[in-house]
Amino acid sequence: MDQAHIVLSRIYALARPEEVKLKVCNALHVVVSLVSDRLFQVKVLHVAVQKSIEITNTTTFFQRCKSMFFDAVNRRALIVGCGMQAFQQLCGFNTLMYYSATLFKEIGFDQPTAVGLIISGTNFVFTLVALKWIDRIGRRKIMVWSSPGMIFGLTLGSISFYYLTRRTGGNLIDGTQYSTTWSAIVLVSMIVFVASYATGLGNVPWQQGELFGLEVRGLGTSLSTATNWAGNLLIGSTYLSLMEKITPAGAFGFYAGLCLLGWMFVLTCFPETAGLSLEEVRMVFRSGFGIRESKRLRRAMREMMEKGKVKERSDQDRIGETRV
Repeated sequence: MDQAHIVLSRIYALARPEEVKLKVCNALHVVVSLVSDRLFQVKVLHVAVQKSIEITNTTTFFQRCKSMFFDAVNRRALIVGCGMQAFQQLCGFNTLMYYSATLFKEIGFDQPTAVGLIISGTNFVFTLVALKWIDRIGRRKIMVWSSPGMIFGLTLGSISFYYLTRRTGGNLIDGTQYSTTWSAIVLVSMIVFVASYATGLGNVPWQQGELFGLEVRGLGTSLSTATNWAGNLLIGSTYLSLMEKITPAGAFGFYAGLCLLGWMFVLTCFPETAGLSLEEVRMVFRSGFGIRESKRLRRAMREMMEKGKVKERSDQDRIGETRV
């Protein structure tokens, strides 16, 4: 306090003592306000970590399972977490990753591995796009916008396979000379599908930790991840059988139908959680899946942030005035 008074007295050599004192008080008020905000944020994080440790040490696995399945809020969060992970696998993306080189070889590409790398590169690039925009746009919006692209890509692929394999009874037969035009359209359809997948579904389900309270977060994320791998096992083990039994056109049409169901799940059950605290997420799931409630909370949060920015600019202006 005394040091600040001495410094400001030198800066405002012509000011009266009471004016210097007023500027010192204003500057200290602004500094204390800014420091208090930062300390509060650190305290909230510390309390959350301590609470998580306490819950782990004072509850049994059975108690956490009971809370997971019988508490309505936790149960809805689990439905959303497992549903999104199931959607991620049942869309058929990993089958394309596993069998892309074989598929492109069968439809006539001379360098199927290189063509498969185009698919992998598309996945990589659009994953980076998603990482940049997922917090700005929001998880729900990205899913709502990208899922139709997946449906379109798979539907286009189904149509392409239908016309591509008309001469071979709907099946892919090694050594057959297929239409280069329809083969190219198959490639384009796969690029559209993978780009849409990587933008949304490839990333969003892994934000599953945001859905669960501290007392069941470990269990909830474990069950959701287990759902993911169960879906992976199911799709990976049935892909070749589907291609044989219902033809490639039918298989890709089937995956398009699953994507449509997944999109409907997103529209009706997946709330926006970006930027919400743990308690706010619990509020979202208290009465249903909380699509509207999450929008209301985010709107209120934006209004608070705008007020905070206005206050911060005002505080900076006041600091600037003390320097003049």
